[in-house]
Amino acid sequence: MDRARKPVIVYWSWVFLGLALVAGVLGLSGLAGAATGMSYVLFLLFFVAYLVSFFIGRRPPPIA
Repeated sequence: MDRARKPVIVYWSWVFLGLALVAGVLGLSGLAGAATGMSYVLFLLFFVAYLVSFFIGRRPPPIA
């Protein structure tokens, strides 16, 4: 392995370890369940907004 790439690999391994620890803490604290509920509500809200804009926006072009 190239000696110049080793510090980069070690850096990214520490970054992913930190992300895994944060994800583990959030998953065990119950915050993930609250985020799941909020994301479901937001998904439904934006999907309804998409459907409304899709059907409202389907008008024939103006005749010039």
